[in-house]
Amino acid sequence: MGTNVGSIEVAVPVEVAYDQWTTLPTYPAFMDDVECVKRLGNGRYRWVTRISGVEREFESKVAEHIPA
Repeated sequence: MGTNVGSIEVAVPVEVAYDQWTTLPTYPAFMDDVECVKRLGNGRYRWVTRISGVEREFESKVAEHIPA
């Protein structure tokens, strides 16, 4: 699998950008391959993705959250 590296500058305060990236259920609004992120509680989330036509479901857990 290849690696994609790049950067984008956005004209928003760092707090706004941080809030967007740490609000996982909003990912489907701006990430094409993420179909759903559901909060399960206790820092756990269930994800549904579809990449190259292949659907995958998995759970993640936020181990540490350090506000910006």
